[in-house]
Amino acid sequence: MQIQRLVAFIDQEANTKVEEIDAKAEEEFQLEKSRLVQNQRLKIMDFYAKKEKQLELSKKIQDSNLMHQARLQVLQNREQFIEKLLAEARDRLFTATKDTAKYRTTLEGLISQVLSQSLSPLAYHSIYMPPSALFYHHVFSPSVTFRHSGMGHVSKLPLVCMQSVLSVKFANAHRAYRP
Repeated sequence: MQIQRLVAFIDQEANTKVEEIDAKAEEEFQLEKSRLVQNQRLKIMDFYAKKEKQLELSKKIQDSNLMHQARLQVLQNREQFIEKLLAEARDRLFTATKDTAKYRTTLEGLISQVLSQSLSPLAYHSIYMPPSALFYHHVFSPSVTFRHSGMGHVSKLPLVCMQSVLSVKFANAHRAYRP
């Protein structure tokens, strides 16, 4: 009987050891499994984070390209509009030069406007204009003078034409100017 008790005790100790080893193995298995799952979860999260960044970047690039195309379209439309306006202005100017009396009056008004905006204390003020026989014929004759009013002073400004440079002598205007 004692031998049986001893064998039963050894069996019980062996079973206890087996259970401890199984429990420890199960614990290590669960730890390793959770570590592997966590590592794989992190890899998957990194993969999808990179994918998300790539999608955001491609969306930004696409948006930028669309904005660029829209800006180009606006610039092209603006350029076409300006070209159309310039062509219309050229046509209207060409038509306006045919009526010589109206053309002369318009040129005198424009030059008077330029002179009134450019009043300075200088004795001579030069305005550069492109040479045009038609222009000179209509505007520059010995009898042409332009009225200028500035600083409450009205004076007549004689114009002298020298090839393509128009020299305007401010006869009395520069004396009237006092800063």
